[in-house]
Amino acid sequence: MIRNLVPFCLSLCLMASCVDDVTNVKEQYPQQWQLLRMTGSLDDAIKTGDRLEWQEFYLLKADGTFLKSRLDDGVKTFATGSFTFEEKEDEYLLLLTYDAPTEIIGGCEPEPRETLILLSDDLLVSTWPACDGPGLEYYRTQ
Repeated sequence: MIRNLVPFCLSLCLMASCVDDVTNVKEQYPQQWQLLRMTGSLDDAIKTGDRLEWQEFYLLKADGTFLKSRLDDGVKTFATGSFTFEEKEDEYLLLLTYDAPTEIIGGCEPEPRETLILLSDDLLVSTWPACDGPGLEYYRTQ
């Protein structure tokens, strides 16, 4: 359990140092965020590129809706919903609310929602490690 918290705590420390790097992200659309890096929930392995367990991206649209796409073992899964950005205690959060429950939601909440932390204009991290999920980092490609 403690081993799982170390990457999450390091991400939080990084976040505190990068909050000033977030500028006007809420006004730039469309935004595509591609899964770049994954850390294991049970081991210290870091996976990137073809070594990722799955490929996925978020597409944020100007109308406040999003599309999430995941490719896992040749199977594509899509999910949609709405999003908001929120500033909370010097953190910039991306809050995703899904239209329906789906297995591609990566988070700790019982509702069909996800929370990600915006570390900079081009880096998002998942909060899933807080409940033993993998650490996921997304890079902005658009």
